[in-house]
Amino acid sequence: MMKKVAKIFVCGLAMTAVCMASAEAQDLKDLLNGLGDVVKETVAQNKTVTVAELKGTWKTTGPALVLKSGNIAQQAGGSAMTTAAEAKLKPYYKKVGLLNTSCVFDSEGNFTLTVKKAPIKGKLTANSDGTFKMQLLSTIAGLTNDEHSMTVYVQKVGNEMSISMDVKKLMTIVQAVAKKGDLKTINTVTSMLSNYDHICIGFRMKK
Repeated sequence: MMKKVAKIFVCGLAMTAVCMASAEAQDLKDLLNGLGDVVKETVAQNKTVTVAELKGTWKTTGPALVLKSGNIAQQAGGSAMTTAAEAKLKPYYKKVGLLNTSCVFDSEGNFTLTVKKAPIKGKLTANSDGTFKMQLLSTIAGLTNDEHSMTVYVQKVGNEMSISMDVKKLMTIVQAVAKKGDLKTINTVTSMLSNYDHICIGFRMKK
């Protein structure tokens, strides 16, 4: 009898955990659906950031979610909805170890991005439209040679910045250095976010 009760209790806990995870995912989806309207109200990205200003060691403080309208990336400055969406993403980042991500830049834009203890070398150069070109010099499994070059969006205020990119490209990089146990979470995030063309994700960092 006790074994039967224990089994029922364990099954109940498992079902509760699944329901909570589903609820969190649905909450995030609801927030993302609402962000389409926020794009129209966002402020333009900071076009005054230079590569030289990024020099130093940056450590992740949480996820970054950037809204893109057309070919222009915009950040919802102070948007409560964006902040809430980033908060919903944080448990997923924590689960796969992305909150330990760091990046070291020199004054020329050369960098070493460390994701899950795996160093990825590359170079960042400024584009004329305020975006940046990130060229990965380390070979990433799952990315073609052309895909090792990507557009990223950088906002910087004081000793804090955010750097973000296309959802699928970031998740492909993470997947290349992830453990098998992380793949389900990575696929969940990719599935939830890849349907939103106006959203890029990345990292909020502090120096």
